[in-house]
Amino acid sequence: MGGEMAQSAENRGLTRPPNIVVVLADDWGYGDLACQNPDSRIPTPFCDGLASQGMRFTDAHTGSAVCTPTRYGLLTGRYAWRSRLTRGVLWGYSAPLIDPEVPTLPAVLQRAGYRTAAIGKWHLGLEWARRVGSGPWPENIDSPDADPTKYFFVSKIICNTCNG
Repeated sequence: MGGEMAQSAENRGLTRPPNIVVVLADDWGYGDLACQNPDSRIPTPFCDGLASQGMRFTDAHTGSAVCTPTRYGLLTGRYAWRSRLTRGVLWGYSAPLIDPEVPTLPAVLQRAGYRTAAIGKWHLGLEWARRVGSGPWPENIDSPDADPTKYFFVSKIICNTCNG
């Protein structure tokens, strides 16, 4: 990824940088969202709201239809088939797929002054210890199972405009 990809707000004459939210959803078809297909049977009001107020990319392609290669490509800007991944999906006990020397989209954004976060499943390998409590999380982690790929489990979504 080139250093010109993310310029600081000052370099572009803005008073503050624009917010960037990337939503990567597995197993959604192009026409599943109501903002893309008014006849969709799936209610997607929050995604539709994001689409109506933000930027939509409607001509995107992927080198793979499963999560690990898609996430790898999004974060690194590289073709997943050029990584060591030969097939399928990586789990929490797999070695990390992204080498530390490889620049990532979050790293480029951080250099431009952004704060970044990843929320949801990872599936890019973590290489955590198998015994709960011997890795980066305490033994009383609030998770439905003891798999480190589930340590980001959220049981409730709280927002100021949710109904229900």
